[in-house]
Amino acid sequence: MVELLVALKNINWHYKLFISITAGIFVAYLCEMTVALFNLIRVMPNTFPLVRKN
Repeated sequence: MVELLVALKNINWHYKLFISITAGIFVAYLCEMTVALFNLIRVMPNTFPLVRKN
């Protein structure tokens, strides 16, 4: 994951949106590792209806 985040630093994010579905990684960490991310959305899937367990 770290290698991917480092590679994302070189992208111009001005007109782009980063959508994160990673579990166990804080948004603050994503922003710290990429520095250039301005448009960030965190998506959390609702798996309870699928597996019927908490």
